[in-house]
Amino acid sequence: MYTRYAHLNHVYVKVGDRVLVGQKIGTNGTANGQWYAHTHRDHPRRFPTLANGQKNWNFYCIGWSKQKVQEWFADPRKYPKALGKGFDHLGLGWLQYWDYASNSNRIPFARAKAPCFHPGLDENGKGAGNADYDAPVYCVKSGTVIHTYTGRGSNGKWGRMIVVQEDDENVKSNKKDMTQPLITELRTTLKHLLGVDFGAKLSEGEQKNIARMLTEKIDALNGKIAVVTRERDKVSEQADALERALKNAQKKDETQSLHISLSECQKLNRSLSDEIASLTAKLKHMQRTQKEQGITPEQAVALITAKDWRRAGWTLVNFAMAATVAYLSYLATDQNVAIAAAVLPVAQTLAQYVTKKVNR
Repeated sequence: MYTRYAHLNHVYVKVGDRVLVGQKIGTNGTANGQWYAHTHRDHPRRFPTLANGQKNWNFYCIGWSKQKVQEWFADPRKYPKALGKGFDHLGLGWLQYWDYASNSNRIPFARAKAPCFHPGLDENGKGAGNADYDAPVYCVKSGTVIHTYTGRGSNGKWGRMIVVQEDDENVKSNKKDMTQPLITELRTTLKHLLGVDFGAKLSEGEQKNIARMLTEKIDALNGKIAVVTRERDKVSEQADALERALKNAQKKDETQSLHISLSECQKLNRSLSDEIASLTAKLKHMQRTQKEQGITPEQAVALITAKDWRRAGWTLVNFAMAATVAYLSYLATDQNVAIAAAVLPVAQTLAQYVTKKVNR
C-alpha cells in the first residue's frame, strides 16, 4: 500500500527517508499555480508500469468505473488527516463524481468527456481560495519515501508530490534475539540526538519525555528547512527575473539598432528622392521650353548644369559605398544587425569625405 501526497508547495523529505505518523513532510500548495490551495491525498494499492519500465507515479482514474477505482485505491477516510489540526473541510471527497472537462458534476458519466470518481481526499484548511496556502502537511502512515517531485513544472497537474510506501503491519519477526540490537540502536540514536542515556528500560513518563523532545527537535529542523527552502525559492525567482530582464534588454538594444538603421536609410532615401525630384522638375521645364520655343532635346539636356548632374551622381555613389561597407560588416560579424546598423552612418560620413576630396 502507498500514500500519495500531491499539489504541495514545499517538500521536506527525499527518496529513502523513513517517515513517521505525525511527522511534518511538506506544506499545502497549488500544484505550482494550477489549482486553489489544497492537498490531494490518496492510497494506491499499486502503481502501473510504463513501457520504459518506470513506475507511473502520476496515474489517475479518468473514465474509470467506481468499482475499478475501489480495486486500485484504498479508502482514505480510515487514515488521519494530512493537514492535522489545520484541517477544516474537503474539496472533492472519496469516490465523489466529477467531470474535469466541464468542471462540474452536472453532466452524466456516459456523456462526460473527462468523468472521474475521485480516488482520494482533497483536504483544505480554514478559509476559501488560497487562505490555507503553505499550511503544514503531516505523514498519515509510517513508511519509506520512494518518490518525490520538487520541480516547478505542472508534473501532469500534480505539482510537487511525495509517495510513501507504507509499512506492512502484518510482517512480524519470530526471532526474539533481534529485539535487543534494535533497542541498543534506539538508545544510541536517542543519546546522540538528545544527549541523554535513558537506559535499557523506559518508564511511561520517560517515553512521553522522549516523544516530546523528539517532536521539538523535528519541529526545529523542519523550521530551519522551511526557512532555507523559502530563501532558495526567492533566489531562484530573482535569477529568473534577472534572466528575463537581460533578454528584454538585448531585444531592446537590437530594436534600437534597427530603428537607427531604418532612420538612416529613410534619410538617404529622402535625399535621393529630393535630388531626383529636382532633376525631374528641371527636365520637365526644359521639355516645356523645347515645345514652346522649338529647342532640340540635346539643347534641353545641356541646360541642366553639370553641377546638378555631378551632385546627383556623387549622392548615389555615397549611398552605394556606405551600403556596401555596412553589408560587408553584416557578413563579417555573422549577420549581426546591430553592428551593421552602427557602421552604416559612419561609412556614409567617410564616403562623403572621400568624394569631397576627389571633387577638389
